[in-house]
Amino acid sequence: MEEWGRTFDSCCEWRVGDGKNVLFWKDIWVGNEDMKSKFPRLFSLCVNKESSVESCGEWVNDSWEWKLVWRRGLFDWEVGQEVQLLQEVLGKTPVSNFEDSHVWKVGKDTGFLVKSAYALLRGPSEGKSMFASLWKTTALLSAQVTAWRVLINSIATKVNLDKCGVLVDTKLCSFCRAAVESTKHMFFLMQDCLANLDSVLCLDGDSVD
Repeated sequence: MEEWGRTFDSCCEWRVGDGKNVLFWKDIWVGNEDMKSKFPRLFSLCVNKESSVESCGEWVNDSWEWKLVWRRGLFDWEVGQEVQLLQEVLGKTPVSNFEDSHVWKVGKDTGFLVKSAYALLRGPSEGKSMFASLWKTTALLSAQVTAWRVLINSIATKVNLDKCGVLVDTKLCSFCRAAVESTKHMFFLMQDCLANLDSVLCLDGDSVD
């Protein structure tokens, strides 16, 4: 599941607007790779690894200036990397009156299409793909449909319901109450979920056989 997620993320990039929602180091917003992967040494030295694009600079006399903060002074060869990084982001200044937006890189002319996303997940050889193999199994149709919904993350978990605007009292798992109730948690981390449930029940004075 995580592999599909990484594949999907690699086909999306941020179009920077005000820079409030784009993570400077961890999101793909310049080129085809995030900054922490391009400049791992600088990433290890930065003070705030979760900083947004907006928080990494400021407007000075109508001109945007990047203000990257390091844990210590940079060595000469690290300064060279900083210069290279600043060249990468040259011209990528935030625009205050526009919000950040996602761009689907597979078929930019048409935008995001379910067909192109399915083709991406299916891979170059449909006969060997996870989806093609799924529909060829001898499992009950209801089980196949459930597995398909897990793969495309359309299970009605609390996280997905919240994304759809459905009010939920809490996004924590109803069983263990220790992690958010996502598809990954419910279908791939159930062993951890039950372990957490055991701990919760023990705290409440009960036990799980």
